[in-house]
Amino acid sequence: MDAEMPLISFLRRPLRRSWTDDSNCILTGPSFDFENSTFTGAAYRGDGSLILESLRPSRLGHWRHVDPITISYESFPTSENDLELAIYGGHFFEMWGHFLFETLATAADAVSMPHCPVVFLPFAKGGNQEGFMNCWKKFAPLLAAAGWGSRPLVLQSSAMHIDRLIIPERLSVYAAPVGDRSATDDMAKIYRSLRECLAPGVVGSRIVVACRPSWTVRQHPAEQDIYEALAKAGCFLADCVTLSSVEQAKIFASASAIVGFAGSNLHNSVFCHEHTPVLEIGDARSYASGPDHRNNTQITICGVLQQPLIFVESFTKDLRGLSPMSSLAVREGIERILSLALPQKTTCDTSHYQS
Repeated sequence: MDAEMPLISFLRRPLRRSWTDDSNCILTGPSFDFENSTFTGAAYRGDGSLILESLRPSRLGHWRHVDPITISYESFPTSENDLELAIYGGHFFEMWGHFLFETLATAADAVSMPHCPVVFLPFAKGGNQEGFMNCWKKFAPLLAAAGWGSRPLVLQSSAMHIDRLIIPERLSVYAAPVGDRSATDDMAKIYRSLRECLAPGVVGSRIVVACRPSWTVRQHPAEQDIYEALAKAGCFLADCVTLSSVEQAKIFASASAIVGFAGSNLHNSVFCHEHTPVLEIGDARSYASGPDHRNNTQITICGVLQQPLIFVESFTKDLRGLSPMSSLAVREGIERILSLALPQKTTCDTSHYQS
């Protein structure tokens, strides 16, 4: 990516690797209006002014902050627990792709910050508190590996007073238009730290298929048959839903190339080495995203890690609309691309497997 190109957010610009350090702060508890896709939850200085760096970088059309610019001292929320010193790590997402792309985006300079609690606000947790807390426990090793180390991690759902609050800038913008810059190159440092901490010494030696669950609403009619064919051809299937976060890191660090349908499963390329080819198989939603078809978050992840991202057609389009391609046609497309991307050792040959 062009290092001189600014990273744009609807709320502020430019975003860059930096942090603020303020005293006598209030971190307000999160609230969500699901009907209007708006939410609140931000940090304020003692004088009542909003700390802009505490807001989630975003674009219009996707979950908007509606926090007031200032609040009066009289309206400061009551805090049930206080901290003398803390880092605000941003929002914690239970959605895997958002977690990898957004929650981890504050850890680039963690080594330069004090050893103190890191506070996160839950994002749109809804009513499934138990499921959300299970994700919190499951993802904790990634937070540590991304740079937070052994610091205490706090998931805060109510207001908190903090005597001194450090707020690192978030290095990614979700819902940016296709083609717009949506993460800084410093995200590569975070992803490299994940791989080095969770999969030390693992080298890319096999083709890994990032599998989506059969119940996904985006399922391609031939999706499960495609996975079966790739497995019979010698590829390693990674069932991303059932694996722990550490297991996923180790498996994808071992990839010489990864293949998968568009979505969070393919965002596991964050664990792959730089320059690892990524084959994104399109689904019906892909063909509604413009002429490029590739997922914009995936474009960004591959861009910061210098990973070639190749789109694999899985539908044909004519005046009648989209028609799913057969598993054989999709498999042949995968094999053709792999033979070019990995000319020296294509270990996944689908040509011998017929429907």
